[in-house]
Amino acid sequence: MTVCSDKKTNERLLCVDFSSADAVEAWAPIDDRIMGGVSQSRLSFHADGYAVFAGTVSMENGGGFASVRNPCLRLGDAQEGPFSLDIKVLSAAT
Repeated sequence: MTVCSDKKTNERLLCVDFSSADAVEAWAPIDDRIMGGVSQSRLSFHADGYAVFAGTVSMENGGGFASVRNPCLRLGDAQEGPFSLDIKVLSAAT
């Protein structure tokens, strides 16, 4: 879940809801492979209703990043002036 908040009014709007498989499928990995790296990542839907970002980051071949993006999502376009972005993240890192 990602929530946008207007700094002036403190109004909170749900911007991204990962509670459905369709919402998660709209996202694509952008990893260091675009510049010759070997990192890999993915965003998948968990049956309990949330997205899981997982992968491996490698420093080989001058790389070192993994990410996902939604080419249709442009959070700042609907806002006038500054806004904040709150992201709820749960980590299962070991």
